[in-house]
Amino acid sequence: MELEFYKHLYLSGALKKKKRSVIRKLKHHVFSPNLYLLVLSQGEQNHFEFFSTNLLKQHFFKDTSFFIVGVAESYDQAMYLVEEITQEVYTKTKACNLREYILNNQSKSGEGSVGNP
Repeated sequence: MELEFYKHLYLSGALKKKKRSVIRKLKHHVFSPNLYLLVLSQGEQNHFEFFSTNLLKQHFFKDTSFFIVGVAESYDQAMYLVEEITQEVYTKTKACNLREYILNNQSKSGEGSVGNP
């Protein structure tokens, strides 16, 4: 499983202070049952998907790549992250193309284009 992280990763609550630790654990596939990942949708018709890291323990995902936009401490916090991102994108662009905004920011930060993870 390949995990790529958004250069400006969104984190909820107490995770903001633990950013490096959270990223390191996820890169080493140490999945906490109470963490939710906000990732770019596999299909371009949607912006994001979010789910518990417990899901990634299934062998089905071993060959899957994810572009992680945010990490939350709960399902509710993941919903708030989506709201936060939507508000930020709308404020800055007066539109709600979240996917395009994230990919453009990633590209501008020197990380390259992610495409369809």
